[in-house]
Amino acid sequence: MSIEKSQSNKLQEFYEIIIGINQEEVSKVQEFKKIIQEFQDKISLLKNIHVELHHFSNLTPAHAKNLCLDQSHADYICFLNDDIILPPDYVSQSLEIIKERPDIDIFGGPDQTYPQASFIEHLIGVTLQSRMATAHTKLRRNFLNSKNSGEQELILYNIWVKRSLLEKVRFDERLFHNEENILIDNLRLIDANIKIFPYLHVYHRWPTNPFTLIKDIFFSGFHRAKSFKYYPQFFKLIFVVPSLLILYLAFLPIVLLMPLWSTIVLTPLYTYLGLSIFFSFSVAFKSKSMLLLPLIILLQIFINIAYGLGFLFGFIQPKN
Repeated sequence: MSIEKSQSNKLQEFYEIIIGINQEEVSKVQEFKKIIQEFQDKISLLKNIHVELHHFSNLTPAHAKNLCLDQSHADYICFLNDDIILPPDYVSQSLEIIKERPDIDIFGGPDQTYPQASFIEHLIGVTLQSRMATAHTKLRRNFLNSKNSGEQELILYNIWVKRSLLEKVRFDERLFHNEENILIDNLRLIDANIKIFPYLHVYHRWPTNPFTLIKDIFFSGFHRAKSFKYYPQFFKLIFVVPSLLILYLAFLPIVLLMPLWSTIVLTPLYTYLGLSIFFSFSVAFKSKSMLLLPLIILLQIFINIAYGLGFLFGFIQPKN
C-alpha cells in the first residue's frame, strides 16, 4: 500500500494497493484472484483507492517486491503480508506519523498475536517473545520504546518507507529470505532516519502447525547464513550461537566417554537448560500463560535447534 502527498506537503486521500502473487500453483492463484476481485467490487465506488494485481512465478520474493515497487509512484510505501490483520486505527495512526514527522524516512512497529488466535498460535506468539527463541529480534514483538531502530526491531510486514530511499537502495534479488533485513541495514548505511512506534502494531496470524513454524525457522537460519556471504559486513556473532549449540550436542556423546571431562563438559548444557527455563518462565509470566510453560520451553528448544541447523546448512552451501 502506498500514500501520495501533494506538493504543498498536505496528504491527499489517495491510496495505491499493489498486490503481488508469487505463486505457481494454479488453484492457489485462482483463490487469491477471487478474494481480490471481491475486495475490488466492494471498493469500486471509492475513487481514491486504486488496486493492482500482479502475478509472478519462479521469482525470489525480493525480485517480486522490486517489480511491485516499479508499479508504484507514491511517496510512501507500506509493506504488508497476507497473514497480517490491521487494527482499525492502523492507517490513521500511520498517516498522522507521516504528517507530524516528515523527517522520518522509515518507521514501523511490532507485531502481536491476533485476539482470536488458536491455542497453537497463542503458544507460538508467546514463545517468540523469548530472548532465547529469537535473540535481539524479540524487540519486534515488544511495545517498549527503542532509540536505535534497525532490522532487529522492524519487520517487513509492518514498515513504511519513503519511496525516494527505495530508488537508491533496492531489495537484493539474489535473496530468498531475510531480504528485508539486508535492505534495512543498507538503508542505515545511507543515514536513513529510522524510528519504531510501539503503538503502531499489527496482528500476525501464526502457523496453526508448530512443524510449519520449525520449517520456517530452519529456512530463516539457512538464508540468514547465505546473506552473510553477500554482506559479511552485517555479520553478528549472535546468529552463530544456535549453530554452536548444534555442534556441542553433536560432539557431546563422544566427550562423555571420557569420565574425567564429563562434569566440565556438561556445564554448558546445564547452563543452556537453565536459561531456557528462565526466559520461558519470564514470557509465560508476563503473558499470563503459566500453564503453557512446559510447551514454551520445548518449542523454544526446537526453535534453537532448527535455526542452528539451518544456519549450518546455509553456511556450508556454496555461494551462488
